[in-house]
Amino acid sequence: MDTDSTSTSTSTSTTDIPAAEIPAAEIPAAEIPAGGIPPADAQGAQKKPFRLVRSRSDRMLGGVCGGIAAQLDIDVSLLRLGLVALTILGAGAGAVLYVAAWVLAPEVD
Repeated sequence: MDTDSTSTSTSTSTTDIPAAEIPAAEIPAAEIPAGGIPPADAQGAQKKPFRLVRSRSDRMLGGVCGGIAAQLDIDVSLLRLGLVALTILGAGAGAVLYVAAWVLAPEVD
């Protein structure tokens, strides 16, 4: 039985690669700067941190869904349908969360 203890494979640590070349999903939380803003992704676009805000322009009641949809970059109609489903299936939990966000979230332009 022949056992070879030498390894010919090479591995590259993430510390050897510049942060701009590492996809954002692979960057450990320990490598994100103290300011909380993660480094730019591979295309150079800066990732902005999530803020709970209300929209002044895209609103039906308080602008909560419009503000969250703008922050998450998703369609506001999908978010509204999800909120209605959560309200119906969750015994009113969606409505409670909406009112709490309406009270706590600031308005933005």
